[in-house]
Amino acid sequence: MTVEKRTIRSDIPGSELYMEQIDAQDERKLTVGRGISLSGEITSCDHLIVEGYIEASIKNALKVDIRAGGHFNGKIEVQNAEIYGYFEGDITVTEQLTIYSGACVRGNLQYGSLQVEDGAMIVGNLSVLQKENMVDNIVNRDFSENTIAIKNVKLEVA
Repeated sequence: MTVEKRTIRSDIPGSELYMEQIDAQDERKLTVGRGISLSGEITSCDHLIVEGYIEASIKNALKVDIRAGGHFNGKIEVQNAEIYGYFEGDITVTEQLTIYSGACVRGNLQYGSLQVEDGAMIVGNLSVLQKENMVDNIVNRDFSENTIAIKNVKLEVA
C-alpha cells in the first residue's frame, strides 16, 4: 500500500494549493503608499493604487485608483479609473471613469462612461470616446420633435 502525501491546508506558503490560489488571484498590482513619491514610466501594471505622489505615465492598465490624499501628475491610459484624490494631466479611460466628491481633476479627460459625484472639481476638456454607431444613435434620436446633436464638449467647473 502506498501512501500519497498531500497538503490539505491552502494557507501554508509553498504548498500546491497555496500556489494555485496565488496564481488564480495574481494581478500585477502596484501600490504607491502615503509619503512615497514615484516618477517615470509605469509598464506591465494591471492595477495602480495611488496613495502618495506620482509623476509618471501609465499605459494599458486595467484599473487606476487615486485614493484620497493621492496625487497623480502625468498621463494615464486605462480601462477603468476611480479618482478620490488629485489628478493633473491627460487621462484616457476606455470604460468607466468615476470622480468622487472631494476629488480635484485638471486636464484633458477622454472616457467611455463618466460618473461624477457632487462636490468633485473638474477643470479641463472632457470628451466621450466614440464607439461604433454611438454618435449616429445620439444624433438621430428624436425626442418629441427635438433632435439632439452632440459634438465636442468643453467644460470648466470651478
